[in-house]
Amino acid sequence: MQFFLTLDQFADRARARLSPLPPAMPAGPVPSAVLVPVVRRATGPSVLLTQRRADLPHHPGQICFPGGRIHEDEEPLQAALRETEEETGITRRHVTPLGFLDPWETGTGFVIAPLVGIVAANCRLRPCAREVEEIFEVPLETVLDPDNHVQEMVESRGVRRLHWIIRHHEHFIWGATAGILRMLWERLHDW
Repeated sequence: MQFFLTLDQFADRARARLSPLPPAMPAGPVPSAVLVPVVRRATGPSVLLTQRRADLPHHPGQICFPGGRIHEDEEPLQAALRETEEETGITRRHVTPLGFLDPWETGTGFVIAPLVGIVAANCRLRPCAREVEEIFEVPLETVLDPDNHVQEMVESRGVRRLHWIIRHHEHFIWGATAGILRMLWERLHDW
């Protein structure tokens, strides 16, 4: 199923349906922000994802968007762009923000402000060796195709929960990352 034909169509719809302002973050969970980076490619837009190193204390080996905690002196936009540069080398000048999705609360005590943005194709990737095992891309039409979204029980930290899952080749995208992609599809889909 082809959801968007071009990156420009995706960008126009995202600007119209996402919030230009960051979401209100609930008190309690640790506030964090991620960039949902949609990369301009000649073969069609793709979503850039990272795989965390397996030896990290939090979310080891998981596939995720670049992002992390929001510092006290910054807004979600600043945090998402700072963390993206730290983890992937993608600088702020290579990102065109399109808007925010609703906050996503994790089962591990975080609340995420997801920022969707277009990343220029000519950016130079430099994965952070301390945190990132791999940077890879998945076609946008693959992650936004509801036929690729399934719900399954996944055990994490001894707790079984129902999660959205998106599989792409050898990659198993689940948890907050797949949930945010599902939320993006729901926001952009014409019902």
